Amino acid sequence: MALTRFLVAYDVSGDRRRARIHRTLRRFGSPIQKSVFWVEVDDEDLPQLLQVLSQEMDADVDRVHAVRCCQKCLDGTSVMGAPWMEPEEPWWVV
Repeated sequence: MALTRFLVAYDVSGDRRRARIHRTLRRFGSPIQKSVFWVEVDDEDLPQLLQVLSQEMDADVDRVHAVRCCQKCLDGTSVMGAPWMEPEEPWWVV
């Protein structure tokens, strides 16, 4: 089954809701900024993801954008500035 790539951005005012949405999106994709993710899902997972996000947000004050990105759009994408690097998990030497 083919995966479709989405650019998902969110503006969520509540800390708990924001954390839940961030955790949900990490299950489906990778953050490219604090509140922007590249998400790859198949046709079966997309409705599930959108349903979970809609349950985790407050539609009166929060906003989530999910923008489908075709391959032609991705090929024309430019990224400038410092590369995104996943934060490292903390570790200790014992």
